[in-house]
Amino acid sequence: KNMDVKEEGMYEKYDLVFSSITPAVGYKGGYEKAMEMTNGWFFNANFISITDTLQSALEDSLGIHPVRSRDGAGFYCMLGDLILKGLYPELRYYKETDVDVFDVKSAFAEYAEWFYREGIGEKEEREMKDALLRLCDEDGKIRSHKEWVYVWLLVDKKGRIVH
Repeated sequence: KNMDVKEEGMYEKYDLVFSSITPAVGYKGGYEKAMEMTNGWFFNANFISITDTLQSALEDSLGIHPVRSRDGAGFYCMLGDLILKGLYPELRYYKETDVDVFDVKSAFAEYAEWFYREGIGEKEEREMKDALLRLCDEDGKIRSHKEWVYVWLLVDKKGRIVH
């Protein structure tokens, strides 16, 4: 975030700058730095939506939404900014599904940070653990079915349209 591209000798140094699901370009200044480093092509792979059945069940049970977003808003900001600059990226989409299996302890460790970024109190911890216990299968496991939608973006800094 603090790197000066020109000072580091990387301004337009590379033919292609590649990024994949990284916070390094997940904000306006980040992808702008990536664009400064290329003399041609910029590639970004990112997710644009995640459907998570366990997260949805916890939202319903706890009556709150996660404080961390997984909606791809950063990608859409980057895309809009590129288009406003007269660049027209090539986009490709794909989906991936998986199932994560947790016990209550591991599910709590995974999801507490999504719902309580600033830390969790005893009351909230008990409420979440109780909700997770209610979601357990007969084998004591909790299954989270997820669908990830990803996008690949390729753009030429010189404005050439990708075919």
